[in-house]
Amino acid sequence: MLGILAACNSSVVVEKHVTLTQGQWNLQQVPAFEFTIQDTNATYQVDYIIENTLDYPFYNLYVRYECFDPSGKIVASQLQHVLLFEEKSGKPIGKPDWKAKNFTADLVAIPALKFKTPGKHTFKLTQYMRQNPLKAVNKVGIRIQKTRL
Repeated sequence: MLGILAACNSSVVVEKHVTLTQGQWNLQQVPAFEFTIQDTNATYQVDYIIENTLDYPFYNLYVRYECFDPSGKIVASQLQHVLLFEEKSGKPIGKPDWKAKNFTADLVAIPALKFKTPGKHTFKLTQYMRQNPLKAVNKVGIRIQKTRL
């Protein structure tokens, strides 16, 4: 299970998101985010940025990430369980935009990741829910930042 991002941003390498058409995330839609790593001695934290509405039909989301190095080789991959609503209370997790009735959650996906190779990397996200399309998800994205370990 993933926790809410609580630490301050230190050195953000990339922060990108995609807006999903009609607030629906299709299984075939796999957002890809490119970024450049220069410092291979640093440790990085990867966060998901997920915007959903109150109409989201579940309390959770299953997401698979894949991180590719400059040669196209997968260097990290995992299926993760993300909470978008508190299990017991049903309260949305994330920062509310009451006017738009959206909630944006910043969730730690990978607390400590080392990149062995400098250059252009790609991070892909795939939703693994049993609903296609997955409704009431407006945006998905990532933030990668250097950590202070």
